[in-house]
Amino acid sequence: MKKSVVKSLMVCCLCLIFMGGFAQTDSLQTPTEPTNVQPTTVSSTPKPEKQKVKNTNKKSSFEARRLFFGGGIGGHISNSSLYFNIAPQLGYYVVNSKWFRFLPGVSFTYQYYQVTDGFLQIDRNYPATNIYGPGVFTRFYVKNFFAHAEYQYLWYQWASENLHDDYLLLGVGMRFPVGRRSGLTVSVLLDVLSHNKDNTYKIYDNPIVNIGFSF
Repeated sequence: MKKSVVKSLMVCCLCLIFMGGFAQTDSLQTPTEPTNVQPTTVSSTPKPEKQKVKNTNKKSSFEARRLFFGGGIGGHISNSSLYFNIAPQLGYYVVNSKWFRFLPGVSFTYQYYQVTDGFLQIDRNYPATNIYGPGVFTRFYVKNFFAHAEYQYLWYQWASENLHDDYLLLGVGMRFPVGRRSGLTVSVLLDVLSHNKDNTYKIYDNPIVNIGFSF
């Protein structure tokens, strides 16, 4: 009898110990409480866009190295006449590749002509003739060969009469390089316009041979 009581007490003690341990273990596991996360408020006002900064380093379409300076200087002295000519040109290479180059430009022509009676002896019966006027031209290069077209509008005085006339010069030529940019040019041109036959003085006689320079 006593033994059964003792066993019953021992079983009860073990049950209490087991239940106590289980309760202690369960109490250590704290339930995770939901975190009170405040919702992020998104501003309805749109952010101002960043101003685009202009690229000041953008290359300009104009390039100074494409500029063309050229023209011609010439003249002659003989027993019958004294002649001097200067014709500067300014252009811009629209196409400037290794094999092909194309440039339009403007020009100005000035010519001085004086009839002489012997070497450097001015004939007073014939006053000096000053010829001047603007022009436009275009030139197309294939390597060092080129085709040339030029329109000129010139004023001059002959026999106390003020005259003016226009000229269209067409032809071909060749450039002989001298240095990196400079060169000499030789061209043969023809004036293809008809002129007033009553004019005593004719500015151009075909063919026209020009020797000039460019850089």
